[in-house]
Amino acid sequence: MNEVFCRVALPAGVMGFALAGLILPMIRHRLRHGQGTGFVIADVRDPVGKAVGVAMTTQSNFVGAYALAFAAFGAERMDVFAGVPAWLGPLGLGLLLFAIALIVTAQAQMGRSWRMCIDEGHTQLVTSGLFGVVRNPIYLGTLILLWGVFLLAPSPWSAGLIFSGTMFVSIQARLEEAHLIRLHGAAYRAFAARVGRFLPGVGRLSKTAGEG
Repeated sequence: MNEVFCRVALPAGVMGFALAGLILPMIRHRLRHGQGTGFVIADVRDPVGKAVGVAMTTQSNFVGAYALAFAAFGAERMDVFAGVPAWLGPLGLGLLLFAIALIVTAQAQMGRSWRMCIDEGHTQLVTSGLFGVVRNPIYLGTLILLWGVFLLAPSPWSAGLIFSGTMFVSIQARLEEAHLIRLHGAAYRAFAARVGRFLPGVGRLSKTAGEG
């Protein structure tokens, strides 16, 4: 692997994600609404939902910490696998950039409905744009980002981040599905019956999901 390239590209890509996908959306939300940031974990009443929200926030911090530690200490001290092909680094950076573009575009398409964690109040059901391809493009972008991190610095640490991130995102997506069924009823069930969860056509729900 080209260690110098990866030690620069990984933290730069992760910091770019933090800025474009987390900080700026919260600032934009505050400017649009005059209050709050869209980060509503403090208002989540369901203990499972709150625990998953805290876990996902912690996961994001670990991703940033891993990127900075890799930049500071290098491949050997971070247990990066030996013999990694050099082309994986540019591919990993490409995945990071694609993930950022995917997340930012999906956030823009959500408009005023964008939140971090489940908002117990009313939000508009968005079914167009990227949401017409997959129901959770932001979470898909998050998973792609984790794979980008892994390819730039493949180690037991970054593999663990993929495992935990996939688990947390999967649980959170299902919690949101249950919430949206309660909120939007038949409209959401019809949407989820034709659009896949993270991949087109995969993870579609039945039109009677959540009834009763």
